[in-house]
Amino acid sequence: MMRYQRRTIGLLVAALIVFGVGQARVFAADERPGSAPTGADAKLTDQQFRGQGLFLQRCSLCHMVRALKSGNPPTAGPSLKTLFKDSSTDEEKDVRTFILNGTPHMPGFKSALSSKELDDLIAYMKVM
Repeated sequence: MMRYQRRTIGLLVAALIVFGVGQARVFAADERPGSAPTGADAKLTDQQFRGQGLFLQRCSLCHMVRALKSGNPPTAGPSLKTLFKDSSTDEEKDVRTFILNGTPHMPGFKSALSSKELDDLIAYMKVM
């Protein structure tokens, strides 16, 4: 039994290594993913585009509806789409504080986001 498990694990590791190497690509400095908006994202400013990357990286797991064949599972947090389109300066300050400090149900990002990154994220949330 133990021999079978080791062999299976070895095959899985080998498959992951082969897949990872096959997917690797070296990008030139001007074509790195996330370096400039292209296609549908070209309508975003550079700041909004950087914010989109941060949103996808940090927020989408809980705040973005996922399309699955079996239907959309509920998100852990509320959808933020169009929530901040017409936000006032006071509402924006509240959102910043909320993101930085978090809640019992959401982690705070005080240590994880710089003020520039937070500005980028807010800029994207206003247009998403």
